[in-house]
Amino acid sequence: MTESAQPVRVRFAPSPTGYLHIGGVRTALFNYLFAKHTGGKFVLRIEDTDTGRSESIYTEDILKSLQWLGLNWDEGPIFQSQRFERYREACRELVRSGHAYYCYCSPEELDAERKLFESAGKKPMYGGKCRPKDGSPHEPGRKNSADALFLLERQRSDMRREEKSAAEPDPARGSAVIRFKVPKSGETAFTDAIRGRIAFQNSEIEDFVILRANGAPTYNLACVVDDYDGKMTHIIRGDDHINNTPKQVLIFEALGYPPPIFAHLPMILGADKKKLSKRHGSVSANQYRAEGYLPHAVINYLARLGWGRGDQEVFSLEELVRFFTLEKIGKSNAVFNVEKLMWLNGHYIRLTSDQDLAEALLEDFGEELRSFGEIAALDEKLRALPIQGLIGLSKQKVRTLKELAVLMRPLLFEGEIALDAEVAAQWNKARLTDVFEHVLSELKHLTGGGAWKDGVLLDAGIDPKKLEMLYRATADRFGMKLVELAQPTRFFLTGSTVGPQLFDVIARLPAPLVFARLKRYADILK
Repeated sequence: MTESAQPVRVRFAPSPTGYLHIGGVRTALFNYLFAKHTGGKFVLRIEDTDTGRSESIYTEDILKSLQWLGLNWDEGPIFQSQRFERYREACRELVRSGHAYYCYCSPEELDAERKLFESAGKKPMYGGKCRPKDGSPHEPGRKNSADALFLLERQRSDMRREEKSAAEPDPARGSAVIRFKVPKSGETAFTDAIRGRIAFQNSEIEDFVILRANGAPTYNLACVVDDYDGKMTHIIRGDDHINNTPKQVLIFEALGYPPPIFAHLPMILGADKKKLSKRHGSVSANQYRAEGYLPHAVINYLARLGWGRGDQEVFSLEELVRFFTLEKIGKSNAVFNVEKLMWLNGHYIRLTSDQDLAEALLEDFGEELRSFGEIAALDEKLRALPIQGLIGLSKQKVRTLKELAVLMRPLLFEGEIALDAEVAAQWNKARLTDVFEHVLSELKHLTGGGAWKDGVLLDAGIDPKKLEMLYRATADRFGMKLVELAQPTRFFLTGSTVGPQLFDVIARLPAPLVFARLKRYADILK
């Protein structure tokens, strides 16, 4: 069952105890797509009840990461730390109704009890020392007996008095937590929109804590209250929460709240088929941004981890919204393939306009570009047509914005670039000296009658094809292969032996910069 009679309302509820994990991004994405597909609402909730570990830096990272990815929420963010009194009242209500109770067991007692269970080879569980006795007053055999009726009424009066006293903690017994009173028999089941019916034996669920001694709610209690108050119709989250679900179902029922529809997503694994973690490389959204991935490439790739539509690999956001349904989510775990993500990222880089790539470089790699050297007026340069032309050439050779930034640095920097002497040592110095003298002479001849503006040669007598003709003729004259001349030229021009089409680069760079860098052969090859 995946539909609800109410308008769809879903939520993404990260905890700000660390940077936003890429698995969390997929959860946010699936909630977002489902909300948009059904015309519902996507709500952002920050689960910061763990005040000791929650930090504002992580909250900011969550918000910025979602905004960068375009997963804009319709409502929120809602902070659980601002709702503590609401959670406490819900706990008191559960105590008053007999579904929860105060527990005064010390940490030392609980630790000793856990070790006792473990030594006996049993699952460690709370033993129920503080749990009120189950059952109702004993019904006497003689129903018409006045004495029996008196006894029955006294038992009921005693139980009401005990329930009233149990509804408030006893300061004389020390600090207390509140535990939920799990039924000792039967099962708790729910129908998962992805996995079908899932049932848990109540005997395997301990009386779990819903309110800590410091007055802070636990995850399961706060989650239920917020999902009810927020009118959530579907809970779409990772399958690591499946074990929490029966506890939440029990709380929903005890409070008289109708439970929402649950859908648990398959796990994302690394290449070694283990849960994705730092040992597999980048795992947070901001790391992928720092490495130069485009937001839609990340969105497109994550959408295909556990969900799909035939063999289609590339989806626009509009297509994802139109086609997304919970029924198409698989049950099997998905394997994260960095190479596939990088291929997809390269695909989107090539589809992105040169102007938009220039803006992305400024936004995410401006600092790195400036660190290469004094790049004056970087903003203006990246927005100038000749440089955007170089971006257009370079984007054909890269798969990430970071790689693009590396190719663009020497093309933006007007000063002298560092050259690796070991790389230069691989060439025949005497031979290249004569060749470069000839190339520089011919370049001066080619550009002599050209028109220049702000140091950039305009299309007036020289173009990439003419440059290529010059290089091929020079290579033939000196008995060389074209690559034997082009590669050292690229090296002196950019500091690298790889990059976009060399002749296109030369034609788009300021002529003084080209001559100044190529003349360095005399210093390096002496």
